[in-house]
Amino acid sequence: MIKQIQNYPSIIARPYIRASKKDAQWKDNQRYTFESLITVLASYAVSDLLNVYMTLREPVESGEGDISEEDLEIIESLKNIENLKSIGLEQMSLGKWCAVLRETTKVLKDYQDKSFIPELYKNFQPPSNKLWDDINSLVKQRNDDAHGVPISDSELKKVLTSRQEILDRILEQCSFLENYTISIFEKLVLKSNSQQVSGKSFVNDGQESIIVPADLEPPLGEILLVNHNKKFTFIKLRPLIVYAPVNGQDSRQLSLYSKQLDKEGNQIHYLGVDGAVDVDVKLFDKKYNQSLGQRWKHIHEIYSEEDVQIPNLNGNINVPSSIEVNEENSLKVVLDNKNSIDVNNVNCLITFPKTFEILLEDDSSFKLKDESSNTYAINLESLDSNIIKNYEIKFSAKEQGSVRISSPFIFLVLSN
Repeated sequence: MIKQIQNYPSIIARPYIRASKKDAQWKDNQRYTFESLITVLASYAVSDLLNVYMTLREPVESGEGDISEEDLEIIESLKNIENLKSIGLEQMSLGKWCAVLRETTKVLKDYQDKSFIPELYKNFQPPSNKLWDDINSLVKQRNDDAHGVPISDSELKKVLTSRQEILDRILEQCSFLENYTISIFEKLVLKSNSQQVSGKSFVNDGQESIIVPADLEPPLGEILLVNHNKKFTFIKLRPLIVYAPVNGQDSRQLSLYSKQLDKEGNQIHYLGVDGAVDVDVKLFDKKYNQSLGQRWKHIHEIYSEEDVQIPNLNGNINVPSSIEVNEENSLKVVLDNKNSIDVNNVNCLITFPKTFEILLEDDSSFKLKDESSNTYAINLESLDSNIIKNYEIKFSAKEQGSVRISSPFIFLVLSN
C-alpha cells in the first residue's frame, strides 16, 4: 500500500484500502480504484478549465463590467476546441474519461497562468510519458476483462499482483492529490471572540472534520477543491462531483458523474462508493441551492457540439366533420412553429377543391393566388419560434361529393 493514500480523496482511497486485503474482491476493488482515480482526475481538469472560463465571463455574469477583447477571444477559443467537443459527455466510460483528461490538460497547458491545478498539465502532458503508458496498460487490461478471455484461476493472483504494481505506480505519480482536498462547508460556528465555518473533507477511508476562519468566506453547501498550501484557495467541483443522497436513502455521499438519463440533461446519474445517485437537476438546485443546471450549461458550451436548429414549421388544415352544401362553412389553417426557429418570408399556399367558393373578408390574411387552380396564399414577413398561428377561412360548397384538401405548401427564407 502506498503511504500517500491516507491523504487522497476517499472515493479513491476507500476501494484502494479494500484492494489491499487481496481477498475475493481484489480484482473488483482494483478496478473501482482505477476508474475512480481517472474520473476524479478528469473531473478536476474539467473543473479547472471551467473555472478559467467562468472567471473570464465574470464581468458579464456579475453585471459589473465588460469583458476585454483579449478575454473575449479566449472565451470564443475555449468554446471551439474540436478535440473537446468530439468527446461527448452524455454517457461516460473509462475511455472517455481518459480522453477528457488527455485533451483538457492539453488546453490547460496553454493557459498555465490561469490554471488552479498546474500539476495536471505537468503530469499528463505530453500524453506519451510513462504515466500514460501505465494508464493505457490498465485500460487495455480492463477492456480485455470485459470483452476478452477470462483469467484462469491459476493465473489470477499473478495477474492481479502485476496490476497492483502498475496501479501503485500510477497513484504514486499522482502524489499531488495530497495537496488538495475535496471539502464541503456546512455551517457557521459563532464563538465569543471569533467566527468560524465548519465542514468536512473527504479523505482516506471516509471523512474528516474541518474548520476555518469565517473571513476566508468558503461558500456553504458547495463541493470545493481546496488547496490549503496556497492560503486557502479553492475551485468549485460541481456539477461533475456532487454531494447527494443515495437512491432510496436520506444520507448523502460524494458522487462522480456517470451519464445523462434524458436527452435534455434534466436527470443525471452519479456513482459513489455506497451506491448510485440519480439527481433531478431542478429539484436538486431548489433543495440545495446548487445551480447545477447553470454549471452544466457552461460545461456544454465547451464540451458539446452546438445544437443546430433547423426550421420545423408545419401547416395543417382542420376541416369540420360535416359540410353543408350551399351554406357558409369554415375551416382552420394552422401554422405551427413550435420546436423551430425564427423564420422570415413565410409563404403558405393552399389549393382548395374547385367546388369550394372561398369567402374572404376584406381584411383576410389570405389572398387569391391562382384562380384557375383555386389556390390561395398567405405571406408573413416573419414568424417567431414557439408560435402557433390560427386562421379561419369561410367557404361554400357548391355540390355534394367527397373531396380532398391537400396540406398547405410552405416555403420560406431563413433569417440571418
